[in-house]
Amino acid sequence: MSRWTDGVPSSEGHDPVRASHTTAFALTEASDAQYQALNRLLNDLRAERQPDDPPSPLSVTVHQCRNFPSHIEAHAWGVTSDDGERMIAFGVAYVPLAPENQHLASFSLDVHVDHRRQGIGRHLLGHIEEVATARGRRLLVTTTNGRIPAGEAFMVRLGASPGVMAQNHQLSLDGLDRALVTRWLERGRRHEQAYEIGIWEGPYPDEELEAIAALHDVMNQQPRDQLEMNDERMTPERLRELERFFITEHTTRWTIFLRARETGTFVGFTEIVLDAQQPELARQGDTGVFPRHRGQSLGRWLKAAMLQRLLDERPDVRRVRTSNADSNAAMRRINEELGFVPQGSECVWQVATRDARAYLRSRGHGAAGTRHQGAI
Repeated sequence: MSRWTDGVPSSEGHDPVRASHTTAFALTEASDAQYQALNRLLNDLRAERQPDDPPSPLSVTVHQCRNFPSHIEAHAWGVTSDDGERMIAFGVAYVPLAPENQHLASFSLDVHVDHRRQGIGRHLLGHIEEVATARGRRLLVTTTNGRIPAGEAFMVRLGASPGVMAQNHQLSLDGLDRALVTRWLERGRRHEQAYEIGIWEGPYPDEELEAIAALHDVMNQQPRDQLEMNDERMTPERLRELERFFITEHTTRWTIFLRARETGTFVGFTEIVLDAQQPELARQGDTGVFPRHRGQSLGRWLKAAMLQRLLDERPDVRRVRTSNADSNAAMRRINEELGFVPQGSECVWQVATRDARAYLRSRGHGAAGTRHQGAI
């Protein structure tokens, strides 16, 4: 569920008409040619964001489109080149259907570097604004990547404000202080009378699914800074859908958890995703400990246990990548102690839907035209 705005600022004045090159993109039912065109475009953007990473296989793009979660209504549009041979831009409006956050919609806008500053981003934003207005969503949210400054420039021109600033960090396991990991493990074992530590590899166990969904509510504790977003309550059904979306045939997920022995309830967890097609990299997922159990270095115990397992069982992994909000001081401190170094930045932006509409009209856009219902 990538929600990016990359490379979309355009010149002043009237935009070129792109309606004839814009078509709705049904995420779950697109043609093979459409998936191939989308995969190529996303890999071009990927090369800008993460130049050291290999291209993402077509199978991943197809898998995620066809397994898009049903609790999010998605409307997508692709823009083709004049000769019709390439997709040069892609936009998606994401409308959450859960009871929480009924005031917002998120979106992504991707424009190929060779086709920026032509008004294509504004054209797609018109469709996105139309969907948000029709669904009664007063706020639009998206993320930009610091390695593609054109995205930030567009959001500034749009009148958006930063909601959450985040840093991407990477750890080289070659330089990992293994003695530090050992000390954190030893410190954690002092709590073994109070807490059980365990691991799930792959899908979550059915018999624990309701409790695991409750465990994921800990992520509501992460900083949201100025972002106008409310807590989201995870459900077992939603958890399974997200699992099917993120985990492909080439990936596996490790989840290390802590459970209070006295009550049997989960109190914290950390996750990584491993990709057989990029075996040298582990992608750090969520890490969290409920507030009433903090102050005991349980987060360090979880992180050390995961790193030790990587060292023992996945010697091919050389790097671990993560992202944390600038304001998440506790997690950033843990990562800095481990040796994570900055690799880039991200910003989550928000803008009132009415302000986006006013921006579009001020630059020659009326309504975007006939609505294209693009997906789920």
